[in-house]
Amino acid sequence: MKGSERFLTAVTVGGSVIVAGIAFFLVSRDARRSGPGEAWRYDVSRFRTVDPALLAYRETARIDLGFATARGLALDGSDRLVAVGDTALRIFDTNGVAIRHVALPGAPRCAAVGDTGEVYIGLGNRLAVWSPDTDALVFWPDFAEHALITGVAVHADNVFVADAGARTVSRHASDGARLAILAGPARLGEDGETVGLVVPSAHLDIAMAPDGLLRVVNPGRQRIEALTMDGKTEWAWGRASFGIEGFSGCCNPTDIAILSNGDIVTAEKGLPRIKVHRRLTGELLAVVAGPDAFDENAAGIDLAVDSQDRIVALDPIRGQAIVYEKL
Repeated sequence: MKGSERFLTAVTVGGSVIVAGIAFFLVSRDARRSGPGEAWRYDVSRFRTVDPALLAYRETARIDLGFATARGLALDGSDRLVAVGDTALRIFDTNGVAIRHVALPGAPRCAAVGDTGEVYIGLGNRLAVWSPDTDALVFWPDFAEHALITGVAVHADNVFVADAGARTVSRHASDGARLAILAGPARLGEDGETVGLVVPSAHLDIAMAPDGLLRVVNPGRQRIEALTMDGKTEWAWGRASFGIEGFSGCCNPTDIAILSNGDIVTAEKGLPRIKVHRRLTGELLAVVAGPDAFDENAAGIDLAVDSQDRIVALDPIRGQAIVYEKL
């Protein structure tokens, strides 16, 4: 190995260690501030029951996706379901019938649909774009070797990519050219407070809202942030709590989607549940599904919202898409 290569490797490894150390420090510091973690003080099982008065949605359909390992879903402009899992992409019509199957050269983790029907697929540290017109896959230039693409959002000519491996959210042109890094790994700001993303596990999601601000989950801080196109944080909300109003565990919510009025749908792991929060304040508006609707170890309950504000959720254990409608 050449001297310059050894140097670059050392810098990369050293940087990763520093980022990991900072993230550990921040999580540990927050835990010390609040005393012993709630997991030590409470029997979590008592939070698995949800007050029926909060349940404002009902399940109306389940679609078997046909994957041994289902990982992500999205909806196109015609409310057709796009799902990824195993090593394939599948498209379903509005009746839940599979109408297209596309083999992929790897295991996908997420998908998003562009305005003209192209599908953006996170494949480890690569992003592929599938065209329904040509049935071809086009790959963007590779992200870093340690990248793990877990979320994609599309808005006009911009494509946003959440990379849980590098702990970044970036904005790209439609050809893949990177235009900006909107959020990066956690660090201490000048005032001693946490700045940036704390990502303790492979969950980092994003969604574009009607107000033109990108919603970014900061999972290790149990909050959702609204970012401008240049990465300025306009506002943020969320708090750690096993109670139904907050987000439980080390890193929640795992997944989000946006209703037509901008209110935010969230999904959690540990205590798997789906909720709706007021867009600006995070006030709990409704529970879509409580923990008893999922297996206890369900994680990665991906979300999408159709043109009628029906919520579609991935059941990763059963390999199904569940449709919820408001009561």
